[in-house]
Amino acid sequence: MGAKWMRINENDIVKLVFLDVINEKFELQINNKLLSSDDIKSVWFRRGNILSEILEYNNKDIKKFINFEQSVIEEFLWYILLKKVYIGNKFNSIPNKLSVLNIAKNLGFNVPNTFVVSKKSQLRYLLNSSVQFVTKALSDPIVLNSDLYWIPMHTKTLHLNYLNKIPENFFYSLIQNQVNKKVEVRIAFFNSKFYSVGMFLDTHPLQGIDIRKEISNFRFDCFKLPKEIKNKIKLLMKKLRLNFGLIDIAKYLYYA
Repeated sequence: MGAKWMRINENDIVKLVFLDVINEKFELQINNKLLSSDDIKSVWFRRGNILSEILEYNNKDIKKFINFEQSVIEEFLWYILLKKVYIGNKFNSIPNKLSVLNIAKNLGFNVPNTFVVSKKSQLRYLLNSSVQFVTKALSDPIVLNSDLYWIPMHTKTLHLNYLNKIPENFFYSLIQNQVNKKVEVRIAFFNSKFYSVGMFLDTHPLQGIDIRKEISNFRFDCFKLPKEIKNKIKLLMKKLRLNFGLIDIAKYLYYA
């Protein structure tokens, strides 16, 4: 209790002042403050990089080279920091969604059928089946915005009439069985401890919808995870080499 701490935000200016490779020591300048590696006892990594991006170079080849040089330093800084007490893992901070699904399936979780398609004919074949599908981002979704629009990316239910609006070939898209959920559970996993909340929508089943679109209509309550699920999540996080993460699971009514 009462320990000193420092948070680095994405708009902070962080530069390397000194690095002793052999003795694994470094000093950073964060805005106008200096921070020595000797003063760092523990680290909590959420996302992003330590060092600020270098923008001064107009020549794209030089800039590419300089950024690569900086990435070598960045990686070594994390090599040093991960020898301290840490939460989160820079080298595996954004797990591959497809790999996670595959590992979860192999651990015994019920995982909806998932496909990646890039042709209208492939999509038509799936949508002509008796199964309802959704599409979502392969990675973290973004928000498209300007002075004229604000368009967030959400999970979307697919319908056959969408085929009239897309070209014969398109960029790789994730297609997944829609799951009609009784409750969606958000789990914070923290050093083998679980903090879970259930999200309920009383008016109708959660039919593959993105909860961010109807967050104000949800009822939230504590959710006790079964021991079997806890053990599977521990195995999953061990395989992903993570000691912290947010996990979404669902208690479903049926696959559409």
